Amino acid sequence: MSQRNAEFPFDDDEQLVFLARRLGQTSEFGKKFDPTVDRLWFVVGVVAIMINGAMPIWFGVAVLAREVLVGGAVAIATVFFGMERFDVTWLGKTATFLLMFAVPGFLMAESSIGIADWFGVAAWCFGIPGLILSYYTGLKYIPLIRAGIRAGRAA
Repeated sequence: MSQRNAEFPFDDDEQLVFLARRLGQTSEFGKKFDPTVDRLWFVVGVVAIMINGAMPIWFGVAVLAREVLVGGAVAIATVFFGMERFDVTWLGKTATFLLMFAVPGFLMAESSIGIADWFGVAAWCFGIPGLILSYYTGLKYIPLIRAGIRAGRAA
């Protein structure tokens, strides 16, 4: 166990989220903050891997465009129109899961490890369905955003 893990034995925030849910330690702040941090982490990672040249530019731009459009729409609807928060859908979580495997997969495919080619195949196998599903769920969020705005105005 590394020194970091000896002090703080969690590998990532997903384990913390799981633990918080199991122990009934969730909060409205956490529900809002965690997806925002995930989105920021994702944007930084995509930009860095595009700069590295490991990910096709068109793929990275498509991922970033969706993140900016959906994230921007939710932020504007919340701040300026009082939208009530809604939970991320299962399909939205699935799309994010697929893309969060694909993006570092492109980077691993450019490495010198023996199975780099397999990472390239996996990146495409996860990435294309993840990208399609992310745009599909983005469209499905439109009625949720509209309903959230109506509910926020009524409250």
